Amino acid sequence: MNFYLPDFCDPFNLNRIIVELWEKEPEKFYDGVEIKAVYGSFYGAIWNGGRLKPGISDRERIKSSLAYFNEKGIPCRFTWTNSLLEEKHLNDTYCNLIMNEGNNGLNEAIVNMKLLEDNIREAYPKYKIISSTTKCILDIDEFNEELKKDYKLVVLDYRNNNNYEFLEKIEDKGRVEIVLNEICSPDCKVRKEHFDYHSKMQLNYETLNSYDWECNDGSEGFYKSFKNRSFVKLEDLQRLKEMGFKHFKIQGRYGNPAEVLENYVYYMIKPEYRDEVRLDTIMQIWNP
Repeated sequence: MNFYLPDFCDPFNLNRIIVELWEKEPEKFYDGVEIKAVYGSFYGAIWNGGRLKPGISDRERIKSSLAYFNEKGIPCRFTWTNSLLEEKHLNDTYCNLIMNEGNNGLNEAIVNMKLLEDNIREAYPKYKIISSTTKCILDIDEFNEELKKDYKLVVLDYRNNNNYEFLEKIEDKGRVEIVLNEICSPDCKVRKEHFDYHSKMQLNYETLNSYDWECNDGSEGFYKSFKNRSFVKLEDLQRLKEMGFKHFKIQGRYGNPAEVLENYVYYMIKPEYRDEVRLDTIMQIWNP
């Protein structure tokens, strides 16, 4: 099972601890668990989408974060899914600096706009491209057409997570990535609008203090999300694996590190080691 973790920027220390544990003590993880990439964005990048990431990362932070994971053979995936980009944004100095720093043939880009995708393919052909869940593709024929395109992976819209009639009809299950722990309601009617809101704030260099989107459909907390029919529990994960799916994303960018850790423990750590891993990780994060 290939897992994709949030984030190479923040929570960097949590992912550093988990990656090193996976390297040194793999017996504590479920058999077959592989950490295949970390995904996210550096602060203040206007190409970023999906979550608001205000602020700025200096060049040394960018270089060191990428180097840490890349030296372990782990790609960093940039979440370049801002849905409101225009031609003028393609020349953004900061985003292109990030792309140049990661332009080594290992790193990847998640996209949802043809404009930016075409630009990346032309300017940075070494990057592997992934089709984003933020495209909100719900039709099976359209999804299968997406899989025929030149993408490394296509990320499923979470609203079809446990829709087995839909999942059975997917023609190339080995190239589909599934978001396991989505907290949003599967009945959300404004998903696209919410992504656009984040995109607008990112483009306008807004801060979290000005964030005023009110969502009444999300679950508050990891375990409360279990009631969502789109949430993938361990028994669901096993079924998906048996169907031929092998790429799984744990969401949690800008989440509380303790809650992100709980997701990691639930999905990747064997039950007999969960308490030990949880405590050891918490102690390393808060008492370095």
